[in-house]
Amino acid sequence: MRSRSVQRAMCLLLLLLWPAAGLPRQSGRNAVIPSLEKAFDFPIGGRGRVENLSGGIRVETWSRSRVELDVRPLSGARAFRSSLISLSTSADAFTCLIPAAPHLRLEARLRVPNGTSLELKSTDGPIEVSGEPGAVTIETTGGNVTLRLPANFEAEIALSAPQGAIQSELPILVRGKFDAHAIEGKLGRGGRPLTVKTARGDIRLLALPPTMSPSPSLARTESAPAPREQLERAEEPASPRARPSLRTEPGEEPPPPPRRTRSEDTGDAITLEAPLVNVNVSVTDEYGKAVADLRKEDFVIYEDGVEQQITHFAPVTAPFDLALLLDVSGSTESKLGVIRRAAQAFVDMLGPDDRMAVFAFARRVYPIAPFTNDRVLLKQRIQAIRGGGGTAFYDALWHVLTEVERRPGRRRAIVVMTDGVDNSIRQPWLYPTDHTFEELLARVQESDVLIYPIYLDTEYEVVVRQRRESPMSYAVARRQLLALAEHSAGTLYRADTVEDLEGVYQRIADELRTIYSLAYSPTNATRDGKWRTIRVKVLRPGVRVKARRGYYAR
Repeated sequence: MRSRSVQRAMCLLLLLLWPAAGLPRQSGRNAVIPSLEKAFDFPIGGRGRVENLSGGIRVETWSRSRVELDVRPLSGARAFRSSLISLSTSADAFTCLIPAAPHLRLEARLRVPNGTSLELKSTDGPIEVSGEPGAVTIETTGGNVTLRLPANFEAEIALSAPQGAIQSELPILVRGKFDAHAIEGKLGRGGRPLTVKTARGDIRLLALPPTMSPSPSLARTESAPAPREQLERAEEPASPRARPSLRTEPGEEPPPPPRRTRSEDTGDAITLEAPLVNVNVSVTDEYGKAVADLRKEDFVIYEDGVEQQITHFAPVTAPFDLALLLDVSGSTESKLGVIRRAAQAFVDMLGPDDRMAVFAFARRVYPIAPFTNDRVLLKQRIQAIRGGGGTAFYDALWHVLTEVERRPGRRRAIVVMTDGVDNSIRQPWLYPTDHTFEELLARVQESDVLIYPIYLDTEYEVVVRQRRESPMSYAVARRQLLALAEHSAGTLYRADTVEDLEGVYQRIADELRTIYSLAYSPTNATRDGKWRTIRVKVLRPGVRVKARRGYYAR
């Protein structure tokens, strides 16, 4: 009798310990994790909504017209019930809802057809999307958001991370908000909306493995890429609070009036030496591809609404004189290896007739290499660059602009890599400058030199970790770099890692190969110091034109 009582007690104990999901309880490697798995046919271009208030969401797109859903617990498996999950489907839409459940952490994984429009929501769980989705809306309170997208992905983006960071390996054309925690703009030509909001998490836009060939030379056409020497690269840790890769195009607001410079007070006035106005023009088709077969007859230039006669024309194959200005001050010293290797890679992107000069600056500007097309010399001089010291950005750019303007007859550009934080922004009494930013901007407006600032983000390291600078200084620096790009018809980019810098240099090289150079003698020859508006029209439908917006007749 006693043995029967023991047997009954053991049976009762086994019933009490039976797993909640109705599956055999196992341990170790053979443990079975309860889950919900569903699969159903679904059309390309449909709509999917997933809301997981108990964890995270991972979505991958694929070429099949089929959805596969897998929901399984990451913790609290005994509390899992498949009845917690609500799944509804129709001909072109599906909805998966997972409510908040105490002591239970669930992860929802999905495969959906390419082009599926997604609406994803979590509380504090991470959200990841990989592939080629359609329209995307993501909202999470505390989760991180990661999107792995093709390098040529096109979307109208709005990213918001009020208490987090934003990082992007994809170039963003800024069209609205631009600060450390919010960005509005475009990827490529825009199109589908991509909206991401996370109150306390970070946002990352990552590029799927690239399939692009090495960058062509500046002076060659798309069909004739130049070979690139493979450089040995060392691994560099990414910044823990990286910021997005950014690209901007000129806005429509009028430029600020110029200020009289100190050089004018001493008789060294910045004036047009001849009645000739140079205009650099970039022309792309509706898909963003360079239009490289235009002739002089395809362009019309207006000054203050009056058509002008074009007296000079240089096609996109004309060679460039390019000055590379590198910030090697104390704020960028830890990234000096990144700076050197990426600059050396940029040398390989030059065409055979393009010439490059290299300058570096901290509290002073240092000539590193003269204008030359000797790639070996350029790389050797770049490798010898050392860093450290303060930052005199305004004076350095002024000096290099002077050097570039001394070389007429070619298309000219300056690529300046910096965090933009001139020491005079916060302490002008301690670090006086020969030229203020307002003076520098006024000169840039009068010049025909293209300026491509690359914003190397050092804010987290310098402000948060080292406590050597104010966030206000970085906010001012970003606005100033944006203004320099806009008023010279150049472009502002952002970079952080080795790969970011090399990718930005490649995009600059590609953009320089879309530049036509035109010049005209203005019909209004009066030098009254007033602003003259320039508008360039191309007599070909469906093209986009970018050029300087005007000049001061001085």
